[in-house]
Amino acid sequence: MKFYQIGKFASKLGVTHDLLKHYEKYGIIQSKRQGDGGYRYYPYTQVPNILSSKEFQNWGFSLREISTLLKGADVSDYYRILGNRVLQMEQEQTLKHRYLDSAKHLLSQVSQIKEGKFSGSWSIEEQESSYYLPHSSGTDFELIDINEHILASWIEHLSITSIATRVYQQHPGSPYDRLSHGFLVSEADAQRFQIPLTDCLIRIPRRKYLIYHSELSTGSRELQEVIDSILREPFALIQKHCFSVKGDIYAKTLLKTQEEDRGTIYRIVYIPLDIIE
Repeated sequence: MKFYQIGKFASKLGVTHDLLKHYEKYGIIQSKRQGDGGYRYYPYTQVPNILSSKEFQNWGFSLREISTLLKGADVSDYYRILGNRVLQMEQEQTLKHRYLDSAKHLLSQVSQIKEGKFSGSWSIEEQESSYYLPHSSGTDFELIDINEHILASWIEHLSITSIATRVYQQHPGSPYDRLSHGFLVSEADAQRFQIPLTDCLIRIPRRKYLIYHSELSTGSRELQEVIDSILREPFALIQKHCFSVKGDIYAKTLLKTQEEDRGTIYRIVYIPLDIIE
């Protein structure tokens, strides 16, 4: 049986020295040490394991898992392990497609901003039910006590979850003078992507909203000034068309830009309308 020194063996297969050493570390292949320097030599009989391992790696298996498969898995083991991996790959692909859709949507919004068609545009639409998770309140961003693992998962899923601000009243009928910061996610996406829920969530029922595209300069840190800046333009529109508002207002942050000394925040403001169907 002919043996090949590690360099020549790696070159013939189009792989690296390090890859062969890693495969050997996990028992996927074996070498013989020869000479004073203890150089590794491999027989060509190791090639099938190397090729199978590369294929398994492309499917996302770890070297430890590959070693287990190649050393002693029967047909049932392969069926179970590959089945689990296919399911996991499908879930990963679904998540990637959802991130892509979100990026395309943001690109469309940025295109509107660039063309001067974003600010001040509005519509009335029914929105599906969703959840709001607050993480801080006020303009000082005072942190709210929340399970850190749940918060980490919502942050991990950003673009499925959205950065948002909630503007609300202390009592029904009183002025909008309260503000918190957090995340929004549709109820359907929360279930689909297994985003964890908690008691401090606010569930927002399906209803009709005035959806207003807002462009505001940054700068003010006073609570009521920030709230007024978010609500001034859409509320003027509501008054003009004699709409009636009822409930908490949410504003999704699309992006923040900075040009010289001027900062701008672009938001989509969702104002719940008191409409009787």
